[in-house]
Amino acid sequence: MTVDGPDGDGPVGDESGDGAFLAQFRPTYFTASMTLGATAVGAEQLGLHVLALVLLALAGLALTATAVLVALRVIRHPAAVVDDLTHHATAFTVLTTVAAFNIVGGATVSITGWTGLGWACWAIGLLLWPPLLYASLFSTIIASPKPDLAHGINGTWFLTTVSTQTMVATTALLLTRTGANQGLELLALGGFGLGVVLYLIVMTLLFLRWVFVESPPDEDDPPSWIAAGAMATTALAGARLMALDGTYPLLTRVTPFIEGLALVGWSMATFWLPLMVAVQVWRHGVHRLPWRFSPSMWSMVYPVAVYGIATYALANVTGLDVLDPLPPIFLFLALVGTVLVGQGMFRSLARPTDSSG
Repeated sequence: MTVDGPDGDGPVGDESGDGAFLAQFRPTYFTASMTLGATAVGAEQLGLHVLALVLLALAGLALTATAVLVALRVIRHPAAVVDDLTHHATAFTVLTTVAAFNIVGGATVSITGWTGLGWACWAIGLLLWPPLLYASLFSTIIASPKPDLAHGINGTWFLTTVSTQTMVATTALLLTRTGANQGLELLALGGFGLGVVLYLIVMTLLFLRWVFVESPPDEDDPPSWIAAGAMATTALAGARLMALDGTYPLLTRVTPFIEGLALVGWSMATFWLPLMVAVQVWRHGVHRLPWRFSPSMWSMVYPVAVYGIATYALANVTGLDVLDPLPPIFLFLALVGTVLVGQGMFRSLARPTDSSG
């Protein structure tokens, strides 16, 4: 059993045909439904309701199909699943499951008002969050032998923050339907703080790798975009918590603290996005590397989509009208990215025996 690449998209085993396709089908594909769900919310924020409904339907289809295939992989290829969970480079990709259910659930509530379906998606994400988070962390802690920093850590570790903050964002949205609820308030506030701390831990380690370990241009690096996505998701979660101010006693007492961290999250996401673009120009423009689809490429579009909706939510709750021009720009970029990566995904899935994704 082998695993290639830092993003966990490489081949597993030596099967062929449909068996090989299923064995290689990792949770990384959940990033497609994450991106579609976030883009759908962005369209709804700007009053494009029909487009939002179409994107939400696609997100729901992608979520369902991915969940079924991942479940089949767990049943038919448990050794491959265990191999992923016990590998530093792929262990945290399972957390895309949590993020996808929360994002699609939150998008459903925001766009259609179907609270029941939103609660169902939230519940699935919440039930999966502790076991998947702890399994990922525990497996990397007890692993032996351990890889060095260059081979052991990559951008997928930021999924600890993304999964946590998507849960917080959806919890905050559902709190508007329940009224004051100490349990949900504590879950949202505690999760928000935990997500920030997890980001700081991972960012410290990954930044050391980026600046002190040589990164060849052919390194498969789309997961590094999650550095921006994690902070944009944090800003979105913070903005939704701030919107609850005045109705929920626990959250009201700490609203200035939440606002500060939300603005820091938005600033960090703003800082990272140009650097991520520069890296791609260096790889594909300067070194002429060809574009090749892998499911982790959705990780390049998700930060763009969630940055747009986080900016809109933050501007709305803080009154920062100066940010108003940004959401339409990032919605457009997210739509373009969704189309391009979506085409690559369908071409790849049409010939699974020839694709490493």
